Amino acid sequence: MDKAVLLAVGGIAGYTFSLYTDSSSQNKNTQEKEEKKKKKQEEKKIRLLHEQEINERMINAEPEEFYDMVFYIGSPTSIVQGWPLKTNKESRFDEFSGSMNGVVVAIIGGFDKGKSMLFNKLVGTPLPSGARVHTRGLSFRALEYKGKHLVLIDSAGLNSPIKINPSTNSVQEKEAEEMFMQDIIFEIADLFIYVVNEITWREQIQLHHFTQRLKESNKSFKQVFVVHNFKNSNDNGELWKLWKEQVLHNYQTSNVTEQHLNTTAENPTTSQIEERPVPFLAAESMSQRHFFIGNENSDSANLFNPWSYALIRSSLCLVVAENWRFDLVERLRIACVKYLPAYVEPKELDVVVERDEASSHLVMRPRKPISIKTSSTSRLTPYWNVNPDDSDRKGLDEHQTVYDVYRFSDYYQVTIEAAGVQDENLKIKGTISSNILEVNFTIPEPNQDKVIDKVQSRRKFGPQQVHIQIPNEFDITQKVRKVTINNGLIEIVLPRI
Repeated sequence: MDKAVLLAVGGIAGYTFSLYTDSSSQNKNTQEKEEKKKKKQEEKKIRLLHEQEINERMINAEPEEFYDMVFYIGSPTSIVQGWPLKTNKESRFDEFSGSMNGVVVAIIGGFDKGKSMLFNKLVGTPLPSGARVHTRGLSFRALEYKGKHLVLIDSAGLNSPIKINPSTNSVQEKEAEEMFMQDIIFEIADLFIYVVNEITWREQIQLHHFTQRLKESNKSFKQVFVVHNFKNSNDNGELWKLWKEQVLHNYQTSNVTEQHLNTTAENPTTSQIEERPVPFLAAESMSQRHFFIGNENSDSANLFNPWSYALIRSSLCLVVAENWRFDLVERLRIACVKYLPAYVEPKELDVVVERDEASSHLVMRPRKPISIKTSSTSRLTPYWNVNPDDSDRKGLDEHQTVYDVYRFSDYYQVTIEAAGVQDENLKIKGTISSNILEVNFTIPEPNQDKVIDKVQSRRKFGPQQVHIQIPNEFDITQKVRKVTINNGLIEIVLPRI
């Protein structure tokens, strides 16, 4: 008897009802549940053993075991030792030094933001969730998705800590290495994914300047994919709250609204392919396209992330590169030849890629043995801080104004935070002997007619003066190319020599 049977039992006071279930059916359901539970436990055990095996391999493994190719690029002066290009012997990537096709995608962002984790999720690298992958140089992996070819680049994060050595210029060398790496990545990539956590004002400014550089480039695709990795979210509710507060609140306008796209992905819990609507923020007029993911160790890993990864992959496949057939090794060589002169001397440096007889790996090095030294312009960082003597202040109150200096191919851009400043209050001049850019401006006090009391204020109003050290290759006697004031930021464009 497969169905429950309802029996009516007569009694003096009327009828009472009892519900009986066939014991064989009940035992069968219990047995099926136990089998499913046991199967999940076995799958979890196998997965944990697999992750443990990979972790043990990673301890002594070379990075190229997990990537298709790794370009061990270092500080600009280290080119004299040669930069190896090592490929995974098991991969098909002898093509790296031949003809490839597809879109080159660079995953960029600060140190420990989750770039390698996102890289692994997009390409399906079998690295365990939460594994700390310390990326060296530039790492490449090919991905074929829905018939489209992609080549993803993973790189060391910006501002990663270094070992300080007082007897060497370790800090300056690290600064030069990071800037050189950024130049090479920008040159070879067709599309960029910028990874952030809970985005900061500083990252918004960096994104602003990066998108400006992208607009002025000859690249066919002008949008940056911004992935908000909310890795501190503990549950799905907190994840959606962060999306609303961090992204929708800051970027959504009447012309830029949240969109949803139905996306299919495998549900990790049921192993079934499911379709779900995934939110993102984008518009044709917008220079950024925003996605988000949650903590891989929270319930978001199963409830949301797989569909968000699928949407990012699908969005990447819609981009068409201008040069979709290319030789990646040659593209790297050309980029290095273009940017090395900004960091080292001599400026004329012929670089080749050849196979090293001892290791059989490809190596990028100077064509002829040569002595290379650091150029004066290589000791740069996106941020320069100068504290001039009090005698230079001329009685004005110089507080720690926030400013950035960015280097582009033929100009520098200085950005100064100065909320409320007006055009008529802005004066710029330079000190020729030391290449000091002096910027004077006035921040007016807001209308306080109806204010009862100023509870707290850290802003300073009235006359301000900022001194900014400009690299030696800038001639302060040249005219300033452009000055704009936009959204509380002074932007000054200075031509390079």
